[in-house]
Amino acid sequence: MEELKTLLRRLALEKVPGVEELVDSFMRSGLSYEVLGNGWCGEHIYMFRGGRGAKKLLLGLVDPDEPIGALALQVLATHVFDLEPSLLDRYTWYIIPIADPCSAKLNENWFRNPYNLKLYILERFKLKVVDWKLPGSCNSYVFDEPTPEALAMKRAVDRAVPDLVAPLHNNDFSGLYFFLSKSIPGLIRDLKSFAYELGIPVHRGEPEASYLKVFEEGFYHEPTLCDEYRRCVEYSPDPEACIEGLGETVYGYARSVNSSVLDSM
Repeated sequence: MEELKTLLRRLALEKVPGVEELVDSFMRSGLSYEVLGNGWCGEHIYMFRGGRGAKKLLLGLVDPDEPIGALALQVLATHVFDLEPSLLDRYTWYIIPIADPCSAKLNENWFRNPYNLKLYILERFKLKVVDWKLPGSCNSYVFDEPTPEALAMKRAVDRAVPDLVAPLHNNDFSGLYFFLSKSIPGLIRDLKSFAYELGIPVHRGEPEASYLKVFEEGFYHEPTLCDEYRRCVEYSPDPEACIEGLGETVYGYARSVNSSVLDSM
């Protein structure tokens, strides 16, 4: 573990790799892979697989302007498995490094210069086509118009039937925070300790959505389609407009496949 911490500290983020470069690094990692489908522009969506044991599904670039998750998965596949081979003995890893490759390609210019705030503001492309776009229902409301990217995530969940789903995001200017399907004090303690050792502050203050249940600072309950549906019905002045186009999350869909699935971001 100390060797892993040293590796993470010395990895400098000078630029974010483009979509093809990221995919190539996974192709060279030795993991098996399949094509789950294509994004809206025709770009392949890949899922890589390795190991044995309990099944973990990890996703990067769920939102196309949040590349840190994809970089974390790249480090996992190209460095961590070599440092900690027991991870492949204990778990089966299903890794989707780029859940929305078409939109991610539109961000590649500022990926090359990630500390340029002007470039980030002017050229950042953000469109949600994964989370909140999987098929699902709540009460009489049914969403059955998933995007191609959401259908690919559905196929991933159906194939893996994971006991852990981790869509990896990043935010802009606040501290580290997590969405969890339930409060697990030991997990929260370990995540806070690891963040402290790496010098990453845990977020303090309001969650990004006011209705989220707070387990403790930086740790919030992961919402699903039904949570958002109920919020719209209860609080929105125009519930129908609030609900329109609302689909399920990857975690919400995974819970319909495996009711005991744990979500962690």
